[in-house]
Amino acid sequence: MTTTFRFHGHGTEYFKIWIVNLGLTLITLGFYSPWAKVRNRQYLYGHTELAGHRFAYTADPLKILYGRLLALLIFGAYLFAGMNPMLSAIMGLVMLFFWPWAMTRGLMFNARYSEYRGIHFSFSGSAVEVFILFFLLPPLTALTLGLVLPYLLAKQKEFVVGHHWYGKQQFELTLPAGPVYLFCLVAGTLFLLCLFAGFFGLGLVSTLMDLENNPLMVLAVLAPFYLLVVVFWPLFKAGLMELALRHSKLESLTFSSTLQWWRMSWILISNQLAIIATLGLFIPYAKVRWAQYRAETLSVAPATALDEMVALQEEELAAAGAEASEIFDVDLALGL
Repeated sequence: MTTTFRFHGHGTEYFKIWIVNLGLTLITLGFYSPWAKVRNRQYLYGHTELAGHRFAYTADPLKILYGRLLALLIFGAYLFAGMNPMLSAIMGLVMLFFWPWAMTRGLMFNARYSEYRGIHFSFSGSAVEVFILFFLLPPLTALTLGLVLPYLLAKQKEFVVGHHWYGKQQFELTLPAGPVYLFCLVAGTLFLLCLFAGFFGLGLVSTLMDLENNPLMVLAVLAPFYLLVVVFWPLFKAGLMELALRHSKLESLTFSSTLQWWRMSWILISNQLAIIATLGLFIPYAKVRWAQYRAETLSVAPATALDEMVALQEEELAAAGAEASEIFDVDLALGL
């Protein structure tokens, strides 16, 4: 028996929260952004349901603010050090190790304050692994003309998913190389074809029209490139996640998806067009629209295994007591 996720949010409700958050963030010159992030996530998490229970996001905005101030301080020191070659080299080395550590802390923080039925998630990956997989190896794929890039993408996904825990149960993911290479081959071919078509169209329009005296035509010509970036990348990430879902499990719990590529593409493209047409005001509606579709196409099985797992961990949690907070518990996921 399978259990499907549900999303109960509405665009108008979320718009009210989003617009207030945006206004307060602008008025406070960005200092309200941690509170805005928490309010946004609490709405999206709190309206996502699985087996009659909703998720929750319980982060403290002050900890997010501390993390961002720390990152700002380090980045400011890096810019200041640019006036001195020796200091610049030292701070460059510091930044090289700071970002992997910051990425790890962000994953830990967001997992730690995400919960389902009173049980928290967690992330156990290390900054060293993040440095190797996300900072050291990607540039080296150029030496193989990108041939090992799909394999590296699979390892990155395995690392992120496989180091997440739900209570004391660890997620498992092993991505076979064949499907990943096939997916990347198809995606890469489509991307190059779209890119070629865009440049061909740009050259054709440039030949037939005087773009210097038609600035609006320049924007119209560049629009396909914008859509290529903002639509293709989410589609690519969604495709990788689909592969990951098919090969992920949590103890005896498995995941399945009925996501349809044509409908997903239509939602992403129409969302972007609506965002452009409304000068960004459609953003909250776009997020709700995508969350609803993603939820209704995602399910877990068997439902009985989920109930048994949660019941067992609730007993262990009650016996062990609440988990103690870490000393350095701040969010450094600046882009999340």
